[in-house]
Amino acid sequence: MRNLLIASLLALSACGPAGFGGSDDNTDLEAPPAPAQDPAIAAFDAAYDFPVTQALVDGLVVPEGLSVAYNDDETMTVSGTSAESSPGGTTGGAAITIGSETEAALSEKVITVKIVAKGEPGSVLSAAYSTNDVGNSGWRTFDMTDSFAEYTFEYSVPAVNRGRDDFLGLSPSQGSVTIAAIGIDAAEPEPVEEEPVEAETPADEPVDAGDAEEAPVEE
Repeated sequence: MRNLLIASLLALSACGPAGFGGSDDNTDLEAPPAPAQDPAIAAFDAAYDFPVTQALVDGLVVPEGLSVAYNDDETMTVSGTSAESSPGGTTGGAAITIGSETEAALSEKVITVKIVAKGEPGSVLSAAYSTNDVGNSGWRTFDMTDSFAEYTFEYSVPAVNRGRDDFLGLSPSQGSVTIAAIGIDAAEPEPVEEEPVEAETPADEPVDAGDAEEAPVEE
């Protein structure tokens, strides 16, 4: 009897949970679908991409008055009011350092800065590209909405001189701004066509009779 009981238990255990009315078939359990990516973020593309990561946020040059927080959805939120207003140097915004290799590649190029951002109602994002050496783009301002959208501006980068890294500054006003993507495209400047200059043909100058030399008279 004891042996029969043990044999029955072994047979049931061999059947697994299904032997007790359960099922070991997990094929019907599906992972929840991933949330759809925002269209503005999905469509973003740039030759020089600066992905928004914790490492990027940690490496920002942040002036007094601003704060930057990295978010779980791989965005960053810039808040506060900068105590600095210059678009030159490292700029008065939360600035990305553009290292020497990219700085050299962008020298003498026409760049298009691309930023995917959104903000609180009424907020404004100011952005500036600084060579920290031979000029800057000045502040370019964009009115934010509560949905992500791509904002761009162009700047003709002068020839690098001392090479002290370039900086891309981001500064909010009238509310915080959340940034999802940052990048730069670069193109050669269009050649300037010089119009040919026609040489002037000097007109024949009249001879003043009073200046004419008299021929010698033979005696």
